[in-house]
Amino acid sequence: MNYTVSAGRASSATHASVVYAKPVPLLASLRTGLTMLFPFEGNLTDVAAGGGAITPYDGVQAPAFADGGVFGKMFQNERGSAALGAFKLDYPAGMLDSVSVFTIGFWYQSDGTANDRSILGNKDYNSGGNPGITIAQWAGPELRFNLAGGGVRADINGIKFTPNKPVYIAMTIDKPAKMMTAYVYDSEIGFLRRNVTTGSVNLAQVAGLFGPHIGLNEDGKGTYGICCAGTKGPYTMNFDDLAFWSRALTETEVKSLALSGKSVSDLFP
Repeated sequence: MNYTVSAGRASSATHASVVYAKPVPLLASLRTGLTMLFPFEGNLTDVAAGGGAITPYDGVQAPAFADGGVFGKMFQNERGSAALGAFKLDYPAGMLDSVSVFTIGFWYQSDGTANDRSILGNKDYNSGGNPGITIAQWAGPELRFNLAGGGVRADINGIKFTPNKPVYIAMTIDKPAKMMTAYVYDSEIGFLRRNVTTGSVNLAQVAGLFGPHIGLNEDGKGTYGICCAGTKGPYTMNFDDLAFWSRALTETEVKSLALSGKSVSDLFP
């Protein structure tokens, strides 16, 4: 594009260029291996019908949903002051043991103020060395990814995120490759991928010790936020488009989830 700017008898010609960025599509391959999917559009339905359910730890807490989610509404998971609280993802018994590779991905948002809180986990997070997995929020704010079994642990720490903004988080555990991979997309910080070898971690203990569930805004016991966290007490974490795949996602697929602007539910008829 060329144009001329004139002022009196003086004039200058300027060339302007527009850089076209190709939109990132939502990849159809994301249906492959998709076992559970919770879009959280005002309900807790698993649209992938994989046998998953999201239930309160105390058996009575009602779910809340907030506007302003990535695709509409989001699950406003409120941890109250009772000893037991928040919600958990119940999955079919034996699922984490039966798959050799899996990926958990979701959009997450919080005010970033609480330290040492389990965002998602199935272990007793009083020690990261206890069997199971955790994705946690620490002061900074930052995200930490943890896996342990047989008294051995693997960690990915120090991944910064922006408070009060949705960030996409994914964790892949590859048992045959002995690898844990963390992905985080933050619109202000960018896209990050980090991995660490699990070494001698006993991956047969990846499901933890507390039954077939994964805590949300809690650990595997449902008590950590009140009894033991660095910042104890009520806290709200928001979740959107929580999904589980029985395989490793590629980096391209995770970027598709983070950058396409579309929910995985758009892949369903």
